[in-house]
Amino acid sequence: MGIAGLIPFAAGAALALLTDDAAAARAALLAYGAVILSFLGAVHWGLALASGPTDTRRAMRRFAISVLPSLLGWAALLMPQASGFALATAAFALLLAAETLGPLRAGLPGWYLRLRIGLTLGALVALAIGAPIGGGGPA
Repeated sequence: MGIAGLIPFAAGAALALLTDDAAAARAALLAYGAVILSFLGAVHWGLALASGPTDTRRAMRRFAISVLPSLLGWAALLMPQASGFALATAAFALLLAAETLGPLRAGLPGWYLRLRIGLTLGALVALAIGAPIGGGGPA
């Protein structure tokens, strides 16, 4: 299922390069990126819920961090496309770093981290390919 989640990324990047309406393809690609950022934040919301009453400090930190990806994705949609793509790209990279190297690693199974690395790299490549060069148009 995770690999199937890359289909809209690949399609959006390809359409941004190959169609006459690149701005619409980029808008769709960026919107899908924002949706996936929200999904990734929800993983940490769920882990915080499942942590139970014994580790409230970690749960509260995870609750707080879990909303950041969706807020960053939403903000990326409100910006000019070039800025939005830059913000979404940074959000994907920072979340992956926090999950693999930082405070969000605890509680994540190894298989999830391996999957996330591959899927995030795919998303980052698609965002880089589809991103407008220069200022870009509105989001």
